[in-house]
Amino acid sequence: MGGSGPTNAIFAHTLFKKDARDIFFNPNGKTTWLGNMYQGTLGISIASGMIAIDPKFALSARVFIKLDRLAVQLMLRARSI
Repeated sequence: MGGSGPTNAIFAHTLFKKDARDIFFNPNGKTTWLGNMYQGTLGISIASGMIAIDPKFALSARVFIKLDRLAVQLMLRARSI
């Protein structure tokens, strides 16, 4: 997130998932996190705005990947974090 990458970024109500290695690296301390969910290893310390939970991705006939109903409920709950 730091170094030559973005600074003063805001991530809100976003799903992050990575099966291998860290999701993020090189924190810049200038990123705001609001109501996000992740599965995997963050790789950086985030004080608030992230909840570790399986985002429940599911295959759909109309779209390749979608959120299942539980994931939508979890995202709505995460907004209050």
